[in-house]
Amino acid sequence: MSIWKNGLAGLALAALLSGCVSPLPKHQAYDRVGHARIKTIHVLPSPNVDLQVFMMNNPAGSFGLIGALIATGEASSKQRRLLTIYQPSPLHPREFFRDELTKALTERGYTVVWPALDEAKGVKHERSGLHAGYSAVTDADAILDIDLNFFGYAASGAGKDSPYRPTATAAARLMSADGKQPYFTDYFAYNNAFNSTVAVTIDPDPRFAYPKFDDLEHAGMTSQEGLKLALSSLAQKLASEL
Repeated sequence: MSIWKNGLAGLALAALLSGCVSPLPKHQAYDRVGHARIKTIHVLPSPNVDLQVFMMNNPAGSFGLIGALIATGEASSKQRRLLTIYQPSPLHPREFFRDELTKALTERGYTVVWPALDEAKGVKHERSGLHAGYSAVTDADAILDIDLNFFGYAASGAGKDSPYRPTATAAARLMSADGKQPYFTDYFAYNNAFNSTVAVTIDPDPRFAYPKFDDLEHAGMTSQEGLKLALSSLAQKLASEL
């Protein structure tokens, strides 16, 4: 489970993703020519991620702990209401992103290996969400570590000029097959609502912009298409860097 799932963690999330609490992974560009021998990529199973509804600089959050609790309660309520709307045809972000990334990497000429996921297996993570260490693999030429750390609708602030938009963020690192040498590291944001200064950003589709949560709620299942687009765009951008 990611470090920002429950309670007040959503408030810490914004600071982390903007680089204010703990540095996100440092950018390391991929040398595709130098690593031309890499044809098969072993993608590490990632923790599940829940749909979130988040507002940066929520006015309630400026009133100390009580305000923070109010802001967290509002976010939880909006999350439940949105999940209820999607209940007839729920979107499973981890699985959807996996399928989209597989397609995108395959189009780039890679063979993708996804090992079985053991939810009970404990894995140590960095603050960025990426693994703290890697074991060698024998079924691929490199190891791809991805942490899909935010998925949902986010607003960069309060007011009509900061609408709710589909948002997805992920950290990624490509390692040598022996797990010792990093080949590529970066951080991606579809709709940079958290104002990260280090993210590879992807502009959100303007069709999915909702000035108020009521507008998002009234959009019904249409808003879920925006979430799918966010995950698909994130997968395509990540694959394009490899």
